[in-house]
Amino acid sequence: MEDEIEALRSGAGDAPRATVVVCTRERPQDLARCLDSVMRQRSPFGFETLVVDNCPATDRSALVVNSHHGSVRYAREPRRGLDFARNRGVSEAASPFVAFMDDDVVADRDWLVNLLAPFEDPQIACVTGLNKPLEMETEAQRIFEKFQSLGRGEQARVYDRNWGGTFFPLGSGVVGAGCNAAFRKSVLLETGLFEESLDVGTPSRGGGDLYAFYRVARAGYKIAYQPSAVAYHRHRRAMAELRKTMFDYGLGHNAYQTRCLLTDRDPAALVFPAFWLFRYHLRELARSVVGRSGFPAALALAQTAGYLLGPAAYVWSVAAISRRRAQREAN
Repeated sequence: MEDEIEALRSGAGDAPRATVVVCTRERPQDLARCLDSVMRQRSPFGFETLVVDNCPATDRSALVVNSHHGSVRYAREPRRGLDFARNRGVSEAASPFVAFMDDDVVADRDWLVNLLAPFEDPQIACVTGLNKPLEMETEAQRIFEKFQSLGRGEQARVYDRNWGGTFFPLGSGVVGAGCNAAFRKSVLLETGLFEESLDVGTPSRGGGDLYAFYRVARAGYKIAYQPSAVAYHRHRRAMAELRKTMFDYGLGHNAYQTRCLLTDRDPAALVFPAFWLFRYHLRELARSVVGRSGFPAALALAQTAGYLLGPAAYVWSVAAISRRRAQREAN
């Protein structure tokens, strides 16, 4: 840990102090905007930028990377799934700290240096930043920011496995989101990297970042929330897109909790899903139906339906990955 901190402080040598990993799939305009913001970072230490192209259907992302004239590295990950891409990024990273951005995010100019500052504490293994909306031009974007914001407020916090009582670290969504987060590479390797049966590109459709936060906290490390590390997220513009996002959020959330129950044998996972279903989803759905919340009933229904299907989605995802792995080994 001390060597990692010294590497972050030092300005000498050629090795990068941090790796910014941008996972992408067929969104070249978003990717170009994201990379432009990374290239404008003000940082006292050297860092590298790595784009992981996840199961691409075209060469559009590679062309965006090439337009940056060698200042961005490119890796193609053929296995579809965001956590396959994240893990490829970790394996390719040539530095002790790995910062993740989604391609639909734009970084503030001081994002990276602020995101990495809490790692001065050797017990902090993960840092998340503040997510703000990139634009607020449509009704769908305004609804998302009001009811499902990715932001976690302006107050810095540090979380550990004893924070908040019974349901933490299982309720790890409170710490932030994976579109704006950094990890010690050594801790990711120790705790098992990202779970490839979760998140976008798999039947689970989400939860990979939550599970990474969960494993870090459960292993005894601390997670810092750093609101000065600001990133701007492009919320979905159309209501149909937002409905799908709400379904995916619900699905991924309970898929992740199912993983905690079946694999980690976390006793809290026996209780928390039912608590969350009744305390949040069904309550929000009822309030939406009678017009008391302002959150459209169709969105509340989509999120609740996704949550109910989460366990089946996780089992399906594990089975699908196992089949693909067996097919590769057979060939």
